[in-house]
Amino acid sequence: DVYGVVGGGSSYAYAGRNVQLLNGRTRNYTHGQIISGYHRGDRTWADRSRNTMPKTPKHPSTALVKSHGGWKQCGPFNSSTTDSVINWDTSKARHYAVRVCIDPAGSKPYHCGAWYTAAS
Repeated sequence: DVYGVVGGGSSYAYAGRNVQLLNGRTRNYTHGQIISGYHRGDRTWADRSRNTMPKTPKHPSTALVKSHGGWKQCGPFNSSTTDSVINWDTSKARHYAVRVCIDPAGSKPYHCGAWYTAAS
């Protein structure tokens, strides 16, 4: 698959790390990674909404994701890269919301980027 970087606050800089949310263009998977500044002991994970989301907004608020059933956490992993999570429900033809989070080793508390839905 070809992955594109998601903007709009979904990719971010935090605690000296540059983090990207990457969205698959073909297979409907999304993952995150620390692209620079990774330190041994950093943890990463992806959050994905439990239920599908409306087409808009493209970057829903945490309150909106909560109102649609909340989310599940894939991780954390002691790695610079999260596992991939599916962002599309084929049976409902609707997208899930996804965000990438990091817990920097020995420094600040964890941080999550903006939610993102790949709906066009």
